[in-house]
Amino acid sequence: MNQDKARKLAGIGFKLLNEDKLVESESKYQEAIDLIDPDHWATTDIHAEFGMLLNKLGKKNEALEQYNLSLEAALRNDEPNSVTVTLARYFLADYNKHLGNLEEALNIITPSLESECESKWLACFVAAQIHFKLGNETVSDELASQIMFLAPKGKYTSLKDLKGLIRSNYDENS
Repeated sequence: MNQDKARKLAGIGFKLLNEDKLVESESKYQEAIDLIDPDHWATTDIHAEFGMLLNKLGKKNEALEQYNLSLEAALRNDEPNSVTVTLARYFLADYNKHLGNLEEALNIITPSLESECESKWLACFVAAQIHFKLGNETVSDELASQIMFLAPKGKYTSLKDLKGLIRSNYDENS
């Protein structure tokens, strides 16, 4: 394990990802994963970033595995209601939602709906999308109301527009 080197390699991988040099980025992330310390705080981010890259490469199962590893690392290294865990749950739930695994996505995000961290609004957002897709429009609308209260000031100015965003932001083709 060499977390410093792993973080540097992941940083290079992230830069390459942003430059759309996906194959080169994958190589750097794989090197980083091989050196990673599972108990280091940055492990969560490295797995999540690698998951994002793998998704761009069309490697959906491998991406899902990385998002799962990201959440496992977050739960191992932080408090259950922390920002880190809430964000890891958000990314894993959102990815499952896009894969059509709606019940799984809802199970993943539900614990973060009890969180009091500043990122709770993101958990509410993905949960609202999932509930809407599952036909639970009332629950989706209740979550939208919570988002209006919890999101950063000025993020959403109209509950009606937010509900429209929740309903339209679900990609049917994912």
